[in-house]
Amino acid sequence: MTVYDVRIGYDIDDVLTRTSELVIEGVNFKLGTDYTLDDFVNPVIEDCFGLTTEEVNEIFSKPGNKRFPDDLAPFEGAKDVVNSYHGLVDSQYFITARDPSFREATIRWFDDNGFLYDPRNISFKGVVGEFSLDNTAERKAQTVKDLGIVFFVEDSLTNANAISEHADIPVCLLEYPSNKGARHSNVVPVKSWVEVERELLRVLEPFKK
Repeated sequence: MTVYDVRIGYDIDDVLTRTSELVIEGVNFKLGTDYTLDDFVNPVIEDCFGLTTEEVNEIFSKPGNKRFPDDLAPFEGAKDVVNSYHGLVDSQYFITARDPSFREATIRWFDDNGFLYDPRNISFKGVVGEFSLDNTAERKAQTVKDLGIVFFVEDSLTNANAISEHADIPVCLLEYPSNKGARHSNVVPVKSWVEVERELLRVLEPFKK
């Protein structure tokens, strides 16, 4: 039964998943280094670690290595919150910059990790259903606005600022070394999904039926 007549939205990588941890593990395996999450200060893997796109792709496709996105660990607490509000809110959307070629693997990851979701509400980099998402902060912000989403969870500072400004909604920004900087007044930095849910409840209260 719908309790809150609203739509909420989430990014996927480093929001529902521990993507950066898999990246660091793969980079260290390839380069023989001992990087930690604190070294991942640039969200562009190639620029941060001096790799080519081909080398990055090899990290996650070579037999024996962990694979993206199948071997991603869920972010602690993410499933509990997403599943708790599945059915309580009008809709939950998952808006990612992943290429549409990852659709099947992404849905498999949702299923394998026990997330409740509507596959029609996952928007990729390309066209999915009637929704389109180019790999830009501005387009992602427009997609959030067009869908009427009132609360969003992000890991990218650029995206969070664009969404909060363009869609004029609160955005929870899960903190990482790569997303430090000036934040829009509607961007709320958080460290855990306990904090995300606290902000979500505050936003939802006026929409309770």
